[in-house]
Amino acid sequence: MEETSSCTLKSAELAITKARIALTIRQPFMATALLALPLSIVEAGLETAGTDGCRLLISARFALSLTPAELRGVLAHELLHAILQHPARRKTRTPWLWNIACDHAVNKMLLDFGFALPEGALIAPRECDGMNAEAIYDFLMRQRMKPAQDNSAATPENAAVGRKNDAEKPGPLITSPDGQWTLSTDHRPEAM
Repeated sequence: MEETSSCTLKSAELAITKARIALTIRQPFMATALLALPLSIVEAGLETAGTDGCRLLISARFALSLTPAELRGVLAHELLHAILQHPARRKTRTPWLWNIACDHAVNKMLLDFGFALPEGALIAPRECDGMNAEAIYDFLMRQRMKPAQDNSAATPENAAVGRKNDAEKPGPLITSPDGQWTLSTDHRPEAM
């Protein structure tokens, strides 16, 4: 993989700094946590963003691919994972499915708060309205008992749940990595 240039890192750092400042002004309830958690701009090994609950990580290339509003949404997304202690609450749950459940819970909150999310963000089915991450995980686990219908659906590496361009297509929300089961629902996300 080609190394990220110094110019790219500086541009990403500037964009992220601007997004952090804007978040502290627009969402003061997030300010303390946002400024307290260390943030690392990653050159390689991370395609998007993440958190271990103690720090925020974001890919320089990913940060630069986002609009300022989307970058604020991504930072708020990762921050909420840390605030809500999602990494610690996973316990013995399947890691990639737990992450999807947490993304559904966090993104619902962010949309309710008026944040912009990047295209492809996971949007929970209506059946999950009002659920926390644990309840969404249980819902997804119950859905996995439905037989696989279409193995072209999302995998943990390419979770297409809630993608605008998939809204018109009937079919499953997500297929297991081994193709043995599919999560499905009749819900189709509304255009944002």
